[in-house]
Formats: sequence, C-alpha cells, structure tokens
Amino acid sequence: MSPLSASPSVKSGNGAANYMMTNRQQSNGPAETRDVKKWIRLAVVIFYLLSVSLASIVLATYYILFWDAKEVYAR
Repeated sequence: MSPLSASPSVKSGNGAANYMMTNRQQSNGPAETRDVKKWIRLAVVIFYLLSVSLASIVLATYYILFWDAKEVYAR
C-alpha cells in the first residue's frame, strides 16, 4: 500500500487534485492570513522605497546647498 492511498482524499474520484489542494490549503493557511501577509509585504516595500528616496533627497539637498568642493581640494 502506498502512502498516497492511505489518505482519505486520495480515495475519492479526483484524488490527486484533492490531495494537492489539501496540501496547498494547509501550507498557506486561511485566506485572511494570506491577505495580511500581502499587506505586510506591500507596506515593507513601500517603506523601503520611501526611506531610500528620502535618503537620496537629503544627500542631494546637502550636496547642492551646503557642500563646497573648494574647501576639500584647497588643502
């Protein structure tokens, strides 16, 4: 007897599809959990992009307004 034949979902008419669907549902959890994970991932990506953009804007502002290359190379 193979391990697949021992599962009750495999004994039904569409056994392979039921077995695969059961494993997929167990690994991903409920739909609400997947939705929460997607929102968290989206929030992390947006936060990362905003923080990198803000850092580049701060550096560009510093180099445009405050940094003087003549002071560095005058030595």
